[in-house]
Amino acid sequence: MSHVGHKFIIMPVNSLSDIAREAGVSRRTVTAVINPETSRRHVSKRAAEKVKAILEKTGYLPSYAALRLRRSAADIAGILQTTFLSQHVHQAVNSIFYQLTETDVNIETISTRPVKSAEGLKKLISRGVRRVIWILEADSAEQIISENLHLITALAEGRRIIIYNYPFGQNPKLEKTLTASGIYLIGINRPRSYHRLGKFLIKTGYKAVLLPLLKNHVNEKKLQDDVSHLNSYKNKIAAALKKTGIAVYCGHPVNMPYRMPGEYGKDFFDALVRQVRELEHCAVCAGDDIFAARIISEMALRRILVPQDAAVIGQDNLAWCEYFKPGITSLGIPVQKMVNNTLTLLNKEHSKKRYEYTMEIIPRQSHRSIHCSLKCS
Repeated sequence: MSHVGHKFIIMPVNSLSDIAREAGVSRRTVTAVINPETSRRHVSKRAAEKVKAILEKTGYLPSYAALRLRRSAADIAGILQTTFLSQHVHQAVNSIFYQLTETDVNIETISTRPVKSAEGLKKLISRGVRRVIWILEADSAEQIISENLHLITALAEGRRIIIYNYPFGQNPKLEKTLTASGIYLIGINRPRSYHRLGKFLIKTGYKAVLLPLLKNHVNEKKLQDDVSHLNSYKNKIAAALKKTGIAVYCGHPVNMPYRMPGEYGKDFFDALVRQVRELEHCAVCAGDDIFAARIISEMALRRILVPQDAAVIGQDNLAWCEYFKPGITSLGIPVQKMVNNTLTLLNKEHSKKRYEYTMEIIPRQSHRSIHCSLKCS
């Protein structure tokens, strides 16, 4: 709409049919010129120039909503993520979003609570999305997938579903079922990673591992051979450590409910420090770097020095770990490799369905070699 003096004049709106009629071509040819990346129609150079000239003269602006609807489902990437993601998964999500937006891919995204993940996947598929990256938190992944296995495998038919942060080494039978359905799995084998950590700790002189977020209802302290009563995710990690011969202790008070790591208070850390004082040559495996930093600080307030009195091991190898005092020994996750494989699979089918990684031990000052210290003394 424009105005001359006090009179308003309605300017004619040019439709695709108007532009096609003026250019002497079909509507499909005009559409192919406007949106060449989604059209297989060949347009001669002369016809394309003529259409572009008319588009410029009329000031025609395509409806990007309509263009999005016209795109094939293969041009839309769906991202399904659960809430309460750990730091390394947040890093991966940011990288995936950034790289997809750089390639001008349309993104449909849904964020749900873990228990609603399967419903979120169904909703994405109902929108016509045929390529989905499903980002899960490892400690709840097996339960969510197992409870909705029939639905997930049915939705995977004729579509490309990539599960990011899959917990390998936890349920081999489930892994086979998912890959047989054509679902891609990308994640960490944590039991294998912690088995390596156990060997590393024994080699450097440690006799015990304390898991502050592991609760043993049978025995408050030392973990016995029967671990079937424990939470399955933490159970596998504890069992992997035990296989190395190192003693594994449960650090979570039985009568205290589980909380988010940042919500634990004085009573929790008082109980943790009491256990550390009782154990000789003990390493505390925090579960993530942020909780490791909190444990180091709380232990210092209670006159337990790291690494002199106990080692503290984090997980994720966040960038600031080396600058913390003391630098935090951490289990590093190859986030960028995992993200690159995820994006490669999103764009191209591959016969390999499992992409399994092991965490790398990054030694820093929150851990020391006790053998070396004893020799030096």
